[in-house]
Amino acid sequence: METEFTRQNPVNDLLQQPEQQEALAQLLRDLPVLVARLEQLEKSVSFAEHVLQDKESVLPLVKEVERRVEQTGLTKAHLDSMIELSRLLPEVTPLLKQGVTSLLFVKTVVEDEQSMKDLLSSPPRVPMLEETKRRYTHKQLEKKRISPLRILRLVRHPMWKQGFLYVESLLETFEMKKKKRG
Repeated sequence: METEFTRQNPVNDLLQQPEQQEALAQLLRDLPVLVARLEQLEKSVSFAEHVLQDKESVLPLVKEVERRVEQTGLTKAHLDSMIELSRLLPEVTPLLKQGVTSLLFVKTVVEDEQSMKDLLSSPPRVPMLEETKRRYTHKQLEKKRISPLRILRLVRHPMWKQGFLYVESLLETFEMKKKKRG
């Protein structure tokens, strides 16, 4: 028969749940690893405390670092720039990787004699650009005037509208990123 004490004890209620029993079993299985990690953490903290208390070993090290920084001629502006650059690294690194990959490809093509012959003998053709060039040349020969009405008609074209909206969004994004960094 259960006593009043056991019925009201929330720990006993928790221990009766299978999830809690499994969690405790897992904790007991992991206990040696956790103890080893805790001991390593204690050793690291103890070492850090000893280093910070040992002014005789720390001060010469700090003075040597200061001396070397002074020799480099770095100023506060340099250090601020390095910090800002380190903040940008997560954004810049993927772009740099893509750039390096592209440069390696271009280098391989340039160094390959057959690829260069093929490239120079028949430059790649883009049909849309060729048609655009043909139309542009034709319009130049006609000496067609550009009137305000024609400009207004061009600006109303859906493709121009999308282009303007995209450029506007791009500028807003640049401004927002600039404000976040500043």
